[in-house]
Amino acid sequence: MARADLVAALRNAIERGQSLEAAKSSLINAGYATNEVEEAAAALTRAPAAPAPLLVPRPTEKVTFPKILFFIIPLVIAIIVFALAIIMKRLHSKF
Repeated sequence: MARADLVAALRNAIERGQSLEAAKSSLINAGYATNEVEEAAAALTRAPAAPAPLLVPRPTEKVTFPKILFFIIPLVIAIIVFALAIIMKRLHSKF
């Protein structure tokens, strides 16, 4: 099993623009064992890169008027009109 730190070092070097061979040489020159560096390079080349997350657009939700309000709003309006009618009748009868 490849050492994770060596795989990360190789990946880092490649992301910075270094070739794999140059990155391997740098690690070997830094004192790491050749077989460990080669194993890490092999693990790096056979491990597929993580795919970019797939962005799926959300379906746009249509904002709907709750059906209960189609009943409540006319009822409230009717109650207000009825209350105003009673108030006007009482006011009119006083004069």
